[in-house]
Amino acid sequence: MDVTDMDLNTFTLNLIHLCCYYTDENYMKNAKENQEDLLNTVEAVKRFESIIKKLLNAAQKNVELKQSFETLKHTNSIKELDNDTTVILFLETDKRETKHICVNKSDVIYFRAFFELYFYQKCVTERYLRYTKQTTTEAEPVFHHFAWFEWQTFCRYFSVLIELVCNKTKISSSTH
Repeated sequence: MDVTDMDLNTFTLNLIHLCCYYTDENYMKNAKENQEDLLNTVEAVKRFESIIKKLLNAAQKNVELKQSFETLKHTNSIKELDNDTTVILFLETDKRETKHICVNKSDVIYFRAFFELYFYQKCVTERYLRYTKQTTTEAEPVFHHFAWFEWQTFCRYFSVLIELVCNKTKISSSTH
């Protein structure tokens, strides 16, 4: 996996692209009509997304978590119940079913990272829309602050899944 492509510039290009695309369905068409060259942006985004897919595929090969990750892929929402030693993740699937996964508190980050990266576009754009509503009164560019914060969060999730793939820790879960 070539992680050198994962830089802030590529990440920001992808954020701009997907946030604009999310808020304006005609974004790409309008840009082409205005003869804006988005070739570099589109290529950077494709490389970026292929790296995410490779990492997610590698993470899903973890035998102990394969079923739990498969369940997460069909989840619309997650609520966490923390009892200090374990966490129960209550999931609502895309079929409106309710399931839950019990995990050690220290392992919740792996599930959060998988969910965030798998639903990257949805998670980022929803947070961006919430973020812009909260900070519209600032004089500084909203997107710049959002991109930096989002990049830091994303890097953490990315490194957590790399750690999982490299088998630095052994974790388990049970899906019900």
